[in-house]
Amino acid sequence: MKTSYKIIMVLQKLRELFTLKENRIFVVLLLWLIGGYIALNIFDLIGLPIVGIVIYFPLLSFTIFLLVLNLFKFKLREKTTKQLVLMFIISIPVMLILFYILIVLFIFSIISYIAFTSIFLLYNCYNLGTKIDEKLYYKKGAWLMRGLEFMVGFFISAIILLITGSILKELLLLYAPDAEPVLSSVFVMLLVTIGFLTFINIICLLSKRFNAWLGLFFLFISFYAIYLVLKVFIQVIGIDISTSFDPITYIAMMLFDIFLIVLSVSTILSRTEVLDKKLKLISADSLLLWLIFSKGTWEFINNFPVNLLIYIPNSESLINQIKEFSLMTNLLVMLLFVWLVLIGGVIGILKYFKRKKKMKLVKQDMNT
Repeated sequence: MKTSYKIIMVLQKLRELFTLKENRIFVVLLLWLIGGYIALNIFDLIGLPIVGIVIYFPLLSFTIFLLVLNLFKFKLREKTTKQLVLMFIISIPVMLILFYILIVLFIFSIISYIAFTSIFLLYNCYNLGTKIDEKLYYKKGAWLMRGLEFMVGFFISAIILLITGSILKELLLLYAPDAEPVLSSVFVMLLVTIGFLTFINIICLLSKRFNAWLGLFFLFISFYAIYLVLKVFIQVIGIDISTSFDPITYIAMMLFDIFLIVLSVSTILSRTEVLDKKLKLISADSLLLWLIFSKGTWEFINNFPVNLLIYIPNSESLINQIKEFSLMTNLLVMLLFVWLVLIGGVIGILKYFKRKKKMKLVKQDMNT
């Protein structure tokens, strides 16, 4: 019942986002972000990525401008369409003047985007895993089914990571040997993290607090890790995904990107009141604006047509710096994800202790 209620709440919040007049600015920004992302990929296919960049830069300028206003308690939801259009016009020259400040924000926003989406994804993976585990807990033969849930998830995720890691290592040694040690170590660190969380789970098993949900959790994060590594790998070896991958893979990655942003937005919307209470300095609206800005920045940087800079005198060093910056940011993002998995797993285990007590009481009532 609780799961159904939460799903209904998320869907209701999404419906309110698109139907309530006070949310129009967030609807425009979200549709602009998704539309810009699709346009960026389509124009990249025909060799005109600069068109996508032209679409994205005004979005970044406008969003960060609105974020600053929102931090100063400027009530965006109460503004009229004319006032919002005026803010957009003002934001472009202001951000051009503050271009270097925007570059600094780019660096922070790229890292925070992966942090945000990873946290929201881990949170939803935890919820989904515990919900499935809870259903199994109340069935006959629960120990066997929950044991299989954990063991199957653990072994499949380990096999997936080992196979993918070995294939990637060979490709990196062939195309980008300098990046191989870092990217290969990500798989090793993730396997060590899974092993560490499994060790904690074995200790919990001795106290009859078996975290069977970790099996599904490991499986979900393994697939997401492969997605992240694939994006970084593409960036590292400098291939064009639109021509080097089959259309199904290309479209699948686009759809998964859109799914991540919608998932993150819906998570914020479903917990707006809780976030507003817990976050004293910033509001849920500010988080939403920053999420849109950081996603836009991620795509802006990763798809920026650096080759166009060759027409600028002495631009070779600048091009190399941009490529190095993009590579280092992507690698840092991967390392950040591993740490978030570790932290998220430990927090999930601690939270599950309290959840398990309630589950035991419910099961006792069912048996009486």
